[in-house]
Amino acid sequence: MRKSSLTGRTFFGLALFVVIILLLLWFIQIKFLAVFYEKYQIDKIETVVNMIKSTDDIGSLDLEYYAFENDICIQVYEGEELTNYNTRNPGCVLASNNKEVQKVKYKVLESNGYVLLTGKNKEKSIMYAVKLDDKVIFLNTSLEDLGTTTAVLRGQLIYITLIGIFFALIISIFITRRVNKPILNITDQAKELSKGNYNVKFDGGNISELDELAGVLTVAASEMNKTDELRRDLIANVSHDLKTPLTMIKAYAEKVKDISYKDKEKMDKDLDVIIDESDRLNGLVNDLLNMSRLESSKDKLNITSYSIKEEIDEVLRRYDVIKEKE
Repeated sequence: MRKSSLTGRTFFGLALFVVIILLLLWFIQIKFLAVFYEKYQIDKIETVVNMIKSTDDIGSLDLEYYAFENDICIQVYEGEELTNYNTRNPGCVLASNNKEVQKVKYKVLESNGYVLLTGKNKEKSIMYAVKLDDKVIFLNTSLEDLGTTTAVLRGQLIYITLIGIFFALIISIFITRRVNKPILNITDQAKELSKGNYNVKFDGGNISELDELAGVLTVAASEMNKTDELRRDLIANVSHDLKTPLTMIKAYAEKVKDISYKDKEKMDKDLDVIIDESDRLNGLVNDLLNMSRLESSKDKLNITSYSIKEEIDEVLRRYDVIKEKE
């Protein structure tokens, strides 16, 4: 199964986030727009009602202006005189001669409050009644959007969605490149490190977590470079240390073959040197094996006393064969 790239996953995640936000916006628009509109209409008519209740002279209020601006209809009864304001507004029930509407008027007048109305098609409206001296004022507004408000908002939402998707794609691409570029750079630099280029420098791209990772990898590369240098030095030293006893073994073996084989005492002495050098060679090999076990944590370090003077004397003694040949 092919694995997706980091760039693809980042872009997909951002795109999915934008889609969820837009779906949530559509859900709120469709499900709660009517609720918001209803509350908005109630707030407007209550503002006008409170203003009417707080005035001492109803004639000083421009009821026609308030009715038109707040999308409500108003009827003012002053004795037998009736004055209508915006009663032809769609959804207004005040001008209706329906008996049920007249009963509601009496009901709301007696309570000096308000009544919620529901029409035949389940459209909702609210009616208020206010008594001021010899005047009775009825106010009514529909709680349903009978105009084009909802249609305009939904039409705008379509354009907002399209514009949002366009900018979301651009921002997603920008963020994806911004975030993933330093990660991809670190990946490329890590590949160089795997090829043996220990001088590579890692760059985190001014992102704190990536800067920390780059710093750790740079230190690791430096330590690997030091380890590689130590390895090369170790190989050189081991090669030299192995070559020395091998040279001594060869030299004394040739001496035994060509010279000291006639003298048993000298031959035994030379053979002892060969045996000692073989033991020394075996000791070097064992030391390498022990060091390997120590590095793999399979053995423990055993520290003992060591006389370098005795070792130097022994090394010098082994070169007596060279003086004899001279």
